[in-house]
Amino acid sequence: MSKDPGSFQEGEELYRFLVENTSDGLFIAEVPSGKFLFLNRRICEIFGYSPEEVKDASIWDVLAVEEYEIVREKMQAALKNGTPSFRRSVYAMRRRDKTVFKAEVSVSYAEFRGRQVLQGILRDVTEQIYLQEQLRHAQKMEAIGILAGGIAHEFNNLMQAVSGYIRTAAGSAEIWMIPRDRNSKPSANPLKEPPS
Repeated sequence: MSKDPGSFQEGEELYRFLVENTSDGLFIAEVPSGKFLFLNRRICEIFGYSPEEVKDASIWDVLAVEEYEIVREKMQAALKNGTPSFRRSVYAMRRRDKTVFKAEVSVSYAEFRGRQVLQGILRDVTEQIYLQEQLRHAQKMEAIGILAGGIAHEFNNLMQAVSGYIRTAAGSAEIWMIPRDRNSKPSANPLKEPPS
């Protein structure tokens, strides 16, 4: 990069454009308070806040309550062990209107203006998780359909065998009749005994 002011200004403009127009939310937050020092436009859109509304917000304002302990433990362990980052994880997050959604968050520790901070990338994965659940459900239904089809096929084979035995037995019933009954006329009412 050249040292003339035009190039520096151009580089800064390019950087700002990239940060503000990415499809992921970007943030920088103080450790351990979680107070946001920077949020890009996308993260404000994801949470439903204007940039002015989040000036005094923190991680704890947008994290779903059930995630507090998990995140607190991860932060403390990472600080204690000197781990520069913790893995990408999916967390329940809370929008301004209090709706909860799932977000994939990647976080790393850094030093910014003499303070220890978290820098992170956040992506709303609610739709992705919903589609994965729909796919799993469709696969289960397909498996049930295949199983039901197999059972129906086996049942049909069994019924054909029984039906064949019944036809055979009906066709050979004459063989089993007493000779005097073979020549007699069938009764009008087979349930009523003929007079003797």
